[in-house]
Amino acid sequence: EKMKMLTSKTAAQVERITTIIKSLRSLSHGMANDQMENFQLNELLKEAINLAKLKVKMKRVQFKYEESQKVVFGNRSQIVQVVLNLLNNAIEEMDQPWVKIEIKEDKNHLNLFIIDSGPGIRPEMAEKIFVPMFTSKPVGKGTGLGLSLSRSFMNQNMGDLTYQTIDDHTCFIVSLLKGDTKEITKIG
Repeated sequence: EKMKMLTSKTAAQVERITTIIKSLRSLSHGMANDQMENFQLNELLKEAINLAKLKVKMKRVQFKYEESQKVVFGNRSQIVQVVLNLLNNAIEEMDQPWVKIEIKEDKNHLNLFIIDSGPGIRPEMAEKIFVPMFTSKPVGKGTGLGLSLSRSFMNQNMGDLTYQTIDDHTCFIVSLLKGDTKEITKIG
């Protein structure tokens, strides 16, 4: 019985490590080139969440999202970095964090509403959060480049990154260009 339990635990850890390595390989593949490509939104969300989970292994974080077969177009690596930055920001300061990702569609874009358990950003701060070098974090904790760089990446990908408060919670909206389902790039 003990051997079965240990074998099961070992297999689960190997599966977890394999998933992490695939996510890191995919991220580094995208960083090596600035190619725009079609890819599944679901794969992007899984990669970003897997990488965010590495940072918060001691915390219990709830990530909620509906799987989507939608396809987006852009630089996969840059977009994963944007979503990962938002997820890391969302879970950084919370004791019992949760992050909910909702997908809404318009004519040309898929919009990811990344809503977290935070109380929102004060209006006077919200006006400045995308300004380079502005940080609300204590000295030594933040560079003030994460959100400004993320917005820049999204603009390069014909999308956008905006902020709003929804139901008294922090919400960032990542606007992604819709892709072509016939031309999906698989990373593996």
